[in-house]
Amino acid sequence: MAMTWDTQTLINWVAAALAFALVLSVWLAVVLAWASRRLREDRVRQRLGSVSTQAPPSETGRMLRLWREGREVAMIRLLRCESHSRALIAACFLGVAAMALATAGCSGLGQKGQPSNPAARNLSAEEPRVGDDRPPTIRTRYAMARLMAAQGRDDESEAVFKQILAESPSFMPAYCDLAELQMRQQRLDDATRTLRAGLTIEPRNPVLYNNLGLCCMLRGDYQGALEMLTEAAANMPQNTRYRANLALALGMMGRYEEAFALEQQVLPLAAAHQNMAIIHAARGDRARAAEEQATAENLAAHAAKP
Repeated sequence: MAMTWDTQTLINWVAAALAFALVLSVWLAVVLAWASRRLREDRVRQRLGSVSTQAPPSETGRMLRLWREGREVAMIRLLRCESHSRALIAACFLGVAAMALATAGCSGLGQKGQPSNPAARNLSAEEPRVGDDRPPTIRTRYAMARLMAAQGRDDESEAVFKQILAESPSFMPAYCDLAELQMRQQRLDDATRTLRAGLTIEPRNPVLYNNLGLCCMLRGDYQGALEMLTEAAANMPQNTRYRANLALALGMMGRYEEAFALEQQVLPLAAAHQNMAIIHAARGDRARAAEEQATAENLAAHAAKP
């Protein structure tokens, strides 16, 4: 199985290498200093000659007498060679022990960040870890429910939407999509209950008011639609779609002048007449519908001329 490295493991190994290098450099410095001193002593002996004398009882070293012009001018005591050898051996043992302790300590730090279960340490990068088994988030399930609705799996989609709202009542998009699904199935009462439940959480949500107004229009309650759409447009006046829906509600109530004035605010003149033609046709006034349709076509043709 391929060995994987994470950031913490790499840091631990770098720390171990630095500690090892530090201890090794100190030990080498001590050894080199001792060797340099020994080399200087040997050079002094070669130049001046070494004369062993009887040392005082408190002295156990070797004496070098320095002579100049027949007179003894200095006496230098050197440590015995045997003492130097023992010191070198002791320094070697201490250096090896210090390096072993440093390496063991850094290895212990590296193992702290690893899982205690050996099987977990042997997982490859492609295998899922325990943290990957977390349940999907609200937004993930919401996206899944919308996908199922688009595929026509309405029952499954509705179940997921309801589960989301039960767990997170403040998640507004689920109210809108669940109500849209229920409206598509002509379950207008269920859709109305869903949207009003959302308004208890966010009483000024313009999307919920707009959708509730559409529910009212599909039911033929144009006065209720007018009230809901007025709330939607008041809470978000920059949204032209809400004002266009409000114009539709006014037109279906026979308030054509108000409806046409709102249509002109959000649509080109030809499109506004086209919408008024649709409203007249929906209300059964074929003559006025034909008149509005002819006006819309003339305006469009005139606008298309260079």
